[in-house]
Amino acid sequence: MAGAFVYSVQTRKAKELPLPEDLFDYGHPELSPDGRHLAYLSIVGDARGRFNIITWPERTPVFRGQLIELLATDAGLDCIEWLDTKRFTALIDITHEVGGSERVRGHLDSLHAVVIDTPRPPEVPR
Repeated sequence: MAGAFVYSVQTRKAKELPLPEDLFDYGHPELSPDGRHLAYLSIVGDARGRFNIITWPERTPVFRGQLIELLATDAGLDCIEWLDTKRFTALIDITHEVGGSERVRGHLDSLHAVVIDTPRPPEVPR
């Protein structure tokens, strides 16, 4: 598994910071714009996982989403995005057996108000 690297201008050396051990291989972790938080998908067992936010590089858990059935491929649309240093959104594909996707949206200052919903594709007019 790859790691994250921090370059020190003073020492002219790069230091490797390991990524979380439960990182979902097909997920795409995102570092917040200020570099203080990492949002990522974790894997639990074979197919279940969740959206997480941890402090970076300390790795202290900040938010853990609900367990869902992840699409076990990189062909999905998993997308984690920081809208600014505090606001985040994630769109996570769910297995074909379950179908659909889960969206997680929120703000670090009000994690009790995180919105988790399931966006549906627009209906095709008949």
